[in-house]
Amino acid sequence: MGSQSRHSLSIILAVLLIGCVWTLFFSMSDAHAQSFGMGGDGLSLVLKPEFPKPYGTIEVSVNDYSIDTLGSTITWYIDGEELPDSKNERAITLDAKGLGEKSEVSVLITNPKMPAFSATQTIIPVAIDTILEADTYVPTFYRGRALPSREATVRAIAVVHDGTEAPDTRYTYKWTLNDSVLYGGPVTGKNVAEFTLPHYDGARLTVDVFNKDSVNVGRQSFILKPADPEMHFYENSALRGLSQKEIGSSYALTKDEVSVFAEPYFMNTNTITQSFADVTWKINGIESEADTQIPNAITLKRVGEAGDALIECSIVTKSRIPQYVTSSFQAFFQ
Repeated sequence: MGSQSRHSLSIILAVLLIGCVWTLFFSMSDAHAQSFGMGGDGLSLVLKPEFPKPYGTIEVSVNDYSIDTLGSTITWYIDGEELPDSKNERAITLDAKGLGEKSEVSVLITNPKMPAFSATQTIIPVAIDTILEADTYVPTFYRGRALPSREATVRAIAVVHDGTEAPDTRYTYKWTLNDSVLYGGPVTGKNVAEFTLPHYDGARLTVDVFNKDSVNVGRQSFILKPADPEMHFYENSALRGLSQKEIGSSYALTKDEVSVFAEPYFMNTNTITQSFADVTWKINGIESEADTQIPNAITLKRVGEAGDALIECSIVTKSRIPQYVTSSFQAFFQ
């Protein structure tokens, strides 16, 4: 090989060697920068609980997953005032203020070898109540809440307590039933949701509430358990209407004639009509005619001097997935 060729080869090797050195240098420099988190945004604060209650205790901790804080100084501030007793602590505990009262928690991380990092978390306690209304049957005198049964239509109303008189519609709501987000996503002012309770046992309903800055200020989540329909019997008087005293397992017939209503609690309707359900009455196992106008009512008459009879009623709905309820009582007279 000639001297000119050897000279060219030496130049090529030198260039390659210089390139490798620079590549190695830049690789080491990048690794050095990443290890100290330079230029990163990996500092944040974590609240436990995530949504503090008014006057509740809160733990605030540092989340620095992409920053090497070894040898750094950690300084905490609440509403701009330093907490000297919490110096270099990775978590602090404080008490939340009242409804709608703002607290601002900040942390500052300093190190001579890297720029300072800081993070701030605003805490505004908000309480959320959810009112449930089920489109199920209950007697007019019933003062309790109509419970949802399987396939019932349920109406949920979110009420936000933030210490102001502003309407709930100023917030944005995200409703989730099990894993399905209702209405395609969060909707501003949608503090009312309607849905059908699934046929299987139990469903989780969750509502997330966001303020005008798209910050999630609160969440409520609970399990909805479908109620099984129940049947209860009551006397009905032409003068006083439906009695609120339930007929028990045995019933003394003291009048010559009495009207009895079978009230099916928590069935998927607001009224019991022949178009909605089939109602069957039996006396001692023999089918008997119900009231022509009110299918869930029957008229009992005394026959003879003394006796007893088993009164049975069953109701089955005509819905896609039928509901069925039945019950009975023993009537006697002397």
